[in-house]
Amino acid sequence: MKEGYPRVLLGSPVRQKAEILSNFLLSIKELSLSTIDVDFYFIDDNIEEESSQLLVSFATENPNTLITKVEDDRPYICNESTHIWEEELIWKVAEFKNSIINKAREDDYDYLFLVDSDLVL
Repeated sequence: MKEGYPRVLLGSPVRQKAEILSNFLLSIKELSLSTIDVDFYFIDDNIEEESSQLLVSFATENPNTLITKVEDDRPYICNESTHIWEEELIWKVAEFKNSIINKAREDDYDYLFLVDSDLVL
C-alpha cells in the first residue's frame, strides 16, 4: 500500500480470447502507476483455459490482484462485427460489475475504474 496516494480499484469481468486478453494485460502492466495505489480485481468467466492462465500469471506478477473464478459455460455469441446480447447475459455481466462496485465500496477505495478486457489502455 502506498501511503498518501489515492486508492484505485481497476476491475473487469473477463471472458476473452487469450490473444486479446494478453494485449489488455500487457497494457495494464505498462501503465504509469507511480502516483496512485492500484489494485486489480478480475472476475474470470473465461471458457478458454489459456485465458484463465493469463490472469493467474498476471496475479503472480502483481500480488495486489484478486481473481474470482466463475463456473458458467452459458454460450456468449460474438462474431467479427457484433456481440449477441441476450437479456440473461446482460444481467449476468451486471451482477459481475455490481460485485466489483461492492468490493470498491467495502474496501474503501477512492476510485473505481471498470474496464472491458478487450481494450488497450
